Amino acid sequence: MASDDLITLSSFADSEDAPQSPPGWFANSPAANELLWLMTANVLLAVAYLASARLGLAFALPPGNATAVWPASGIALSALLLFGRRVWPGIWIAAFLVNSTTGVTPFTAVLFATGNTLEGLIAAMLCHRLLADDRPLQSIRGAFALLAIAGFSCTVAAATGASALLIGGYIVWDEVLPNFHTWWLGDLTGIMVITPLALALARTPPRHTQPRRTAECVTCLIAMATTTQAIFGGMLPENMAEGLLYVPLIILFWMILRLQVHFAYLGNLLLAAVAVWGTSRNTGAFATESAYQSLLDLQIFLNACAIACLGLAGIVHSERESARQSEHLSAELHTSRSQLDIARTIQA
Repeated sequence: MASDDLITLSSFADSEDAPQSPPGWFANSPAANELLWLMTANVLLAVAYLASARLGLAFALPPGNATAVWPASGIALSALLLFGRRVWPGIWIAAFLVNSTTGVTPFTAVLFATGNTLEGLIAAMLCHRLLADDRPLQSIRGAFALLAIAGFSCTVAAATGASALLIGGYIVWDEVLPNFHTWWLGDLTGIMVITPLALALARTPPRHTQPRRTAECVTCLIAMATTTQAIFGGMLPENMAEGLLYVPLIILFWMILRLQVHFAYLGNLLLAAVAVWGTSRNTGAFATESAYQSLLDLQIFLNACAIACLGLAGIVHSERESARQSEHLSAELHTSRSQLDIARTIQA
C-alpha cells in the first residue's frame, strides 16, 4: 500500500563510501572501474541538473536567477543521498554552466554554483546525521524533519545567490529580500516535491497492481491534471478557482490512502508543474498584479501540499505497521496456545 513504499534512510548510500560500480567494465582494474563509474554518474547527474535547471529558470524573476521552483535542488539532494558525496562535482559544474547562461559574470556564476552545491551537501549531511533511524520518512516526525533540514540548507544557496546578485550590481538593496525569498522557497519546493519521488522510485519501484488499482491510479492522475488545469490554467473565474484551491489536496490524500506512494508523489509533481505554469502566465487562483506576490503565494501552497502528503503518508504507515504487529502478535499467541494445548493433551 501507499505508505509501505516510502524510502528509508538505512538504504541510502553511506556518504563515506564510494558508489559501487557495475562489474565487468575493467575486471582486472577495480580502480579504473570505479573511476569510470564515478565519471558516468557525475555526467548523468550534470545532464539531469542542467535540464531541470533550465526548466526552472523559465519561471524566474528579474534578473533571471531567482525562480519560483528549482527542481534541480531536489535532484541534487536525491543523488547525494543515493550515491554519496562524491557526485558533488556534477552538481557544481551543471550549476555553473546553467547560471552562466543568465547573463551574469563568471565570478557570479561561480558563487551561484558554490551555494547550490553547498546546499545539497549540507542537506545530505544533516539527513544522515539527524534522520539516522530506520524509517525516517515513514513518520510525521520524519516529514517535518525533512522540511526543517531543507529549509536550513536552502538558506545557504539563497543567501549566497542574493548576495552575489547585490555584489555584482544586478539588483539593489530593495530587491535583495524578494530575491532571497523567491530563491529560498524555490529551492525548498524543489526538494519537497522532487526528492521523495526520486528516492521512492530509485529504491522501491512501483509493484505490479491489479487492473482495478491501475484504473484507479490513472483516473486519479487524470482528475489531478484536469482539476489543476481548471484552477491554475485560467479556465475558471478567479473567485471560483480560489474556492476549489484545495481540491487537488483531497485527490492527493485519496492516492496516499488507496494507492502506492509513488503515484501520490507523481500527482504532487503534476500539481506543481501545472500550478507554476499557470501562475507564471498570471492566470488562476494566485493571479495578482504583483508577480512576486503571486509566486510567493504559490510556493507556500506547494510546500504546504508536499508536507501534508509526507505527513499523512507517515501517519498511515504508522497505523498500518501497528496493525501488522498486532496481527503478528495475535498469530504468535494463537500458536503458543495451540502448542500448550497439545502438550497438555500429551501429558494427560
